[in-house]
Amino acid sequence: MSVFGSRRQRVLAGYIAAAVIATVVVMAATSYASQQAGINEAVNAAKDRTLLYADVLSDKIPADLSSRDATRRTAADVALDAVVRDFVKSAKDVIRVKIWTPDGTIVYSDKRELWGRQFALEPDEADVLLTGSVEASASDPTKPENIFEQDQGRVLQVYAPMRATAAGDLLFEVYYHDDSISTAAHRIWTEFAPILLGGLLLLAAVNLPLAWRLAQRAQRDQEEKAELLQAAVDASEMERSRIAGDLHDGVVQDLSGITYTLDAVADRLGTEGSPHAAVVAESAAHTRSAVSALRSLLIEIYPPNLREEGLPNALGGLLASVRSRGVAARLDVAPGLECAPACESLVFRAAQEALRNVVTHAEASHVVVSLRREGEHAVLTVADDGRGVAVDEWRRPPPGHLGLRFLSDLVERAGGHLDLTPGDHGGAVFTVSVPMEVGV
Repeated sequence: MSVFGSRRQRVLAGYIAAAVIATVVVMAATSYASQQAGINEAVNAAKDRTLLYADVLSDKIPADLSSRDATRRTAADVALDAVVRDFVKSAKDVIRVKIWTPDGTIVYSDKRELWGRQFALEPDEADVLLTGSVEASASDPTKPENIFEQDQGRVLQVYAPMRATAAGDLLFEVYYHDDSISTAAHRIWTEFAPILLGGLLLLAAVNLPLAWRLAQRAQRDQEEKAELLQAAVDASEMERSRIAGDLHDGVVQDLSGITYTLDAVADRLGTEGSPHAAVVAESAAHTRSAVSALRSLLIEIYPPNLREEGLPNALGGLLASVRSRGVAARLDVAPGLECAPACESLVFRAAQEALRNVVTHAEASHVVVSLRREGEHAVLTVADDGRGVAVDEWRRPPPGHLGLRFLSDLVERAGGHLDLTPGDHGGAVFTVSVPMEVGV
């Protein structure tokens, strides 16, 4: 599979993963919100029912309810109890009914044992009588007035005012099973979940073709960039080849001829005992040095045939050029390391760029080049003792200094990685990792 094909798959996989995560998050948030909405709806429904019960029962309250003997049941008590059981307790979710006076006395309950008992009203319960509002809260099973509801689990207690009854203002309280709250929350969730999930899936399905087109466009852009990059590399190689050929067949040959001529002249002058023999011999030596430098430069300008010379020999040629500039250099190559021609070419180009920077910018006195194998990658390391480099400094080169960025694009296109980091003891460490079977 090509690098571009895998990149497109990564884009689509990223989109699908993001869509799945977004769906899960939205569903979870909506589930929670739906449950809360269900709870609020059930609580509000319980408040409305309690207020309705209070209004219906207000007319059934006997005038002597607050002053009667709690141990005796009058006909009015029996009538009130019958209405409560027929109208209120007939609802399956109602657990308990209580009627309180403002001083906290229970003057009626479907549990007769509570009649006449007095408990202190909580502030929110007293506020119901003062403001006429309806309040709801979870019941506290540890309170003495809730002794008969302790085995009911979670209970919702709702308070409503009973205004202008024959016995005065009273507080009406109903206990509901918490199961009714959970049932309402579940009902709302089951109603909205299919709509929400279907909408999210439809949105993802609509966006998927757009993501596919975006991935294809990104792939085309990458391919066009790669083609331009390769065209630039090919043009550079052709120009390097032309310049190297002109130098080798022209200047280098001319200087080599001059060297032979100077050597012959120096020998003759020496035989004749001329005082100019030493000067001519020195000129011949300088000319030979210039020829050697030019030949090293030719290796930098146009690399040798790596398949014939071998990568270690080619790297050795680069280091010879480095040494000619006064920088001590050492080469370490793992024995038996072989990789594809494209890999060798890319490694050589990376070493060439790194050593050029060492000589030109690093102000180094020593450099070590190593080539080893790590898994299925050939790893080139160039470490120097120069002025060093800041982290990621090379990723923000000044205008006209794009060599490493250009090389980094080539390496990444081949599925490799390039990095330039500060050395542990100063200097810089240049590292390139290239797949050994890369087909650039």
